[in-house]
Amino acid sequence: MRTDVGQFTKTATKLKEILERFLETLCCLDRCFVSADWLEKLSSPSKVGTTRVGGIDFNRPRMRWVARALLALSVRPGGFTASQLAQHVRGQSSGADFQYGPRQAAYDLQKFRAKKLVSQRKGGRRYKTLPAGLKTISALLLLRDQVLAPLLASTAEAHDNLVIPAESTLLDRLYGELRGTMRQVFCHLGLAA
Repeated sequence: MRTDVGQFTKTATKLKEILERFLETLCCLDRCFVSADWLEKLSSPSKVGTTRVGGIDFNRPRMRWVARALLALSVRPGGFTASQLAQHVRGQSSGADFQYGPRQAAYDLQKFRAKKLVSQRKGGRRYKTLPAGLKTISALLLLRDQVLAPLLASTAEAHDNLVIPAESTLLDRLYGELRGTMRQVFCHLGLAA
């Protein structure tokens, strides 16, 4: 009987830690933000201690996979290892021959640590995505994947008289308005065909 109570208490404590970390992560992702000067600083080299590491280039698929993996692994209350990051990144790559191991993950983690987006937990080889890191990473991925990519793809299409159906969602209507405005901006800048 005592073993059952002890096991139940351990399980309840672990579930509480998981739920608290999940809610903390969710709170950080609710209103994500990235400033214009941060975008400039992101791709520049930095240092972790005395070690110089390269910048983070979100135009490279590997960095986007790492960023998505950091968001996914951020809910783990005990943090995550470079091996777990590598496994998650390999799972995202569509190519079967993509080689990404713990060594590459450790190097990429150093890049994110240098930008103060990830921290290494004391006394071990585990990492934690910081709250500011969650906000920055989610903002960058959201802007790239949900705003810029669809917007650029839709403005490249030759739909001069694009009609948005009445039953479309508010987001679809807002994208439609933005698409029209962006076509005008591109034409003014000489970017649109």
